[in-house]
Amino acid sequence: MGNKKYIKVGRLIDGSGGAVQKDRVLVVQEGKIDKIVSPEAIPGQTSAEIIDLSHCSIMPPLMDCSVNLARSSSIDDRSIRENKAAEQKKAQTDIARHIHFCHTHGVLGVADFTEADQYGALDKQRLGSDDIVTIKTAGEVIATQADNRVEGDTLDYLKIRYSPGITSPEFTDTSPNAGNNEQLVRLVSSASSAGLKTVVAVNGERCVAEAIAAGCDAVEQGFLMNPNNLEEMAQRQIMWIPTLIMAKTAQELATGDREKHFKRLLDEQLAQLQQARTLGVPVAVGTGAGNDGIIHGEAVVEEIKLFIKAGYSLVEALRAASFNGAQFFNIESIGLLESGQSANFIVSRGMVQQLPRKLSYLENIFCNGAPSSNYRKNPVKTVHKVGVR
Repeated sequence: MGNKKYIKVGRLIDGSGGAVQKDRVLVVQEGKIDKIVSPEAIPGQTSAEIIDLSHCSIMPPLMDCSVNLARSSSIDDRSIRENKAAEQKKAQTDIARHIHFCHTHGVLGVADFTEADQYGALDKQRLGSDDIVTIKTAGEVIATQADNRVEGDTLDYLKIRYSPGITSPEFTDTSPNAGNNEQLVRLVSSASSAGLKTVVAVNGERCVAEAIAAGCDAVEQGFLMNPNNLEEMAQRQIMWIPTLIMAKTAQELATGDREKHFKRLLDEQLAQLQQARTLGVPVAVGTGAGNDGIIHGEAVVEEIKLFIKAGYSLVEALRAASFNGAQFFNIESIGLLESGQSANFIVSRGMVQQLPRKLSYLENIFCNGAPSSNYRKNPVKTVHKVGVR
């Protein structure tokens, strides 16, 4: 790793949201990007390794800011979810499988809300190594109706459910039921004292306003907000994780009036996201993977497409799907492709115009300037091996 190497790339998306750079060379030393130069800067005679990716586009690894690694997206698993013992037994296999799904799609960072006991005998440290997927955990999502304590030494962040999700029978268009506001304020304050950021899953104008007033760091979902909510989030630079794919998937699974209902929710959320872009609200990609029909890894690509549909450029959407979330959750292995940063990136064969579709068929994944030993192009379907304690 200590030897210098030159990595020639046809197109470079650095993750900043800036313009695509054409025909660049990453000079890599000790697994980090020393500098980025033109091909002419490569010495005519050199003993350094030269890796030719001039037929490819590269970009930072992706980040999913909302997943449940233990939960399958299959609607056929509902009966298992109702059996706690069976669910825990199945979860350990599913966690490893879903991490493999994420890695295959270049998702090398996730914010997970799997309950701690679901990991069982799996070696979480091994699961979270940088060349597989870095995992930030919230543990079980906290509902504000219950009296809960914040244990900062076991969590990376706190996730609070403050109103029903859009597929919940309790969700209504006019005024989604709020949780306990006093408890919300108390939980956010406790998390801050413990050095934890707080993500609040919340919908509806009033509930979002209360989450913002409580001092949350991020709003997840945020369906049925209004312009005042967005303006306040822009002013306070509160992260928004809009989870558009939740509405899109719900629409695809529904029929009749329910299908029309979710289509309207999706259209309104797309319009809100377009407004958020204009106002300067910081945004990040999260999918809720593990909910019915939302597949780990693959869902990130679909969410990027929805960001683009809402008016974001490709490079802006990729920033939301990589750097923004990784910075929020303090994942150092996912960063901008610039001097001094780790040479971690995903490789897509072909032109930028083929993105984001080609993210589902990656050419390679590089970690610390070398191809990932855990990635296989067009792999045989096997469960990813993980260590056990």
